[in-house]
Amino acid sequence: MVHLRVAHDESGRRATDRLWNVPFVKEMYQTWEAKPLAIGTKFSFHYALRPGAPIDGIEKSNFLKLVRLQAEGDVHGLRALCEAEFR
Repeated sequence: MVHLRVAHDESGRRATDRLWNVPFVKEMYQTWEAKPLAIGTKFSFHYALRPGAPIDGIEKSNFLKLVRLQAEGDVHGLRALCEAEFR
């Protein structure tokens, strides 16, 4: 999978990447957002995608679960790296 940063909003603490080489997907965008809270930071992903072919509800559900698991793994790895640097 290839990521290319297509938008960055430093004051809004958001960035949007276009993703290529995603199986079964013609076009996909991923927006990362970090919002400060009283205790810590809320980090979230937002996705927009266009499938490469029509997909039914079960396929879509399975695909979105896979995307979520991969994104969670990325975030946990990034968090561990960042916390290790501050120790």
